[in-house]
Amino acid sequence: MLGVALVLSGLVVVDTASAQTTNPIELNSTWTDAFTLLESQWIDQFGEAPQPMSVSNVLATGDQFAKRNLLAGDDGGKKVGLDFIVSGTRLTAAELSTAKVGYTQIPVAISSLAITLRAPSGAGAQGWRTRDGVCTEDPVTGEQTCPKSEPYTLPLKLNPDALFKLYTGEGFELMADPAFRADNNATFEARAGVFSAAIGRIDPGAIPKNLRAYFQTFTPAGVAVVYQNLKIDPALLRPEEWPFLSKATRSNNASLVNALVQSNTPDGAVAAGGMIGDLDTVNALAAIARFPSVDLRNAQLKNGAGSFVGPTKDAVLAGINAGLRSGAPDATFVENAGLDTGSPSGAYPLTWLEWLIVPSTGLGADKANSVATIARFIVLAGQADLEAAGAPRLPSALVTSALKSADDLVRSNCTTAGYRVGTRTDAGPSAPSTLVLPANTTIAWCEKIPVAATTTTTTTQPPATPTTTAVMTTIAPDQSDDDVPVRLLPAMIARAIAPPVSTTTTPTDGANAAPTTTISVAGPAPSTPTAAPIEEAVVLPDAVPVVERAQFDRVTTMGMGGACLFGAARRYKRKLA
Repeated sequence: MLGVALVLSGLVVVDTASAQTTNPIELNSTWTDAFTLLESQWIDQFGEAPQPMSVSNVLATGDQFAKRNLLAGDDGGKKVGLDFIVSGTRLTAAELSTAKVGYTQIPVAISSLAITLRAPSGAGAQGWRTRDGVCTEDPVTGEQTCPKSEPYTLPLKLNPDALFKLYTGEGFELMADPAFRADNNATFEARAGVFSAAIGRIDPGAIPKNLRAYFQTFTPAGVAVVYQNLKIDPALLRPEEWPFLSKATRSNNASLVNALVQSNTPDGAVAAGGMIGDLDTVNALAAIARFPSVDLRNAQLKNGAGSFVGPTKDAVLAGINAGLRSGAPDATFVENAGLDTGSPSGAYPLTWLEWLIVPSTGLGADKANSVATIARFIVLAGQADLEAAGAPRLPSALVTSALKSADDLVRSNCTTAGYRVGTRTDAGPSAPSTLVLPANTTIAWCEKIPVAATTTTTTTQPPATPTTTAVMTTIAPDQSDDDVPVRLLPAMIARAIAPPVSTTTTPTDGANAAPTTTISVAGPAPSTPTAAPIEEAVVLPDAVPVVERAQFDRVTTMGMGGACLFGAARRYKRKLA
């Protein structure tokens, strides 16, 4: 996982409602590294869940170009459009100061540089072999008697001077070097014509930056002499941010492995092999397992404490922990901390972190959620895969820092209208089933603001019982019943006149006005709520049964009846007389 461990770009939002699985996250990498080794199994895991975007690789270059394309307004003023990268180097303060937007840098994995040696071959020398002593010749017969040759199975210790010579000049015979033999306490078989050299590493400007830091620590005078001889001004030499460089081209892990094992390169050309090469540790371990007959070995290097240490998981993790300073671990991490004189004796010297670098603004809801999911996957479920490939797991402090940074990324990018920052207790709808959050963990999630439901409440009241009012004018003493006009509501005529429920008598104003009687009668519910207009009613022949006359009228009537009876009786008596 050196340099650009992963370059991802071209995020395309797709319809999440249709639960598409045809656009999974494609973890394509620029280099053949640990991420590429895990690419297929990670894609399979992400393919289990619907993805709101697809990711593809558009670059075939190293760290510097990837970061230029990531930075808005860089690369000649053009924005290539990378949404994020995973890089072995963070953006520097100078790069951030000129960037058009801010960036979130999340530690996601541990990397280390291995110096891989191939066993000598040719000219009668096969493998790493030693002899206890030197050969002696019989003075009479001329026969040579040599100590028994034995294969060398112990770790190979490579001192800084020998390593520097391998990278700065050709023809150095490592097997015959007194310091190399002394460090390993072995007399290696060295044959004429068997020389050792790094693969194409004759230009110190092409040395990986981590290894350059190693040389500057242990052989600064030698580095200065080489620069002077090559007429290179170190102040004008741009430090290489990519790790794999070979001659005039930038070789990747695969090309270096092909050269080390004397295999043909992918383009069909015969590899011009050397005896030493620098590989990321995960790929070096993969090459060792793949080509057992070649006898590839990762050398032990001297660290700042003076100990020879190989790139084992424990030693690499010790170097990472040595680089964690007080405060925020992601902000104060120091790479290659094993070079410090105060570092632990078991710390490997060439170590660094891989950073997921992504704009803090402008991604939108779907992209922010998806990139945050990738970060969470790598620092949680993905660590088991990296560990199986030979890399140590991230320390808990870095995992906590990465999860917080992923949440911060979601919050800073969740500015789309109609969205808000919410929380989830699961890993989200696009996460693989293998991604399980730690207990009692919640994550930030950019979610749609739900539309408030509109509730309409209809209250139905029972219809009021209608009342019908009949207004009648009473018969004056000098009027007959036929002369009295009667006004009735149609409802009164439509049904039989019901007995009165309540009666209210109201005298009418005016000296000559006749009194008015109002009768309220309960009736059936009308068919429509609209009252029918009052119409002229038919004059009933006898309205007396439905009208209560005033008490004065009753007395008058009785008096007149009695008078009539009295008058009729007198007339009848007169007739009899």
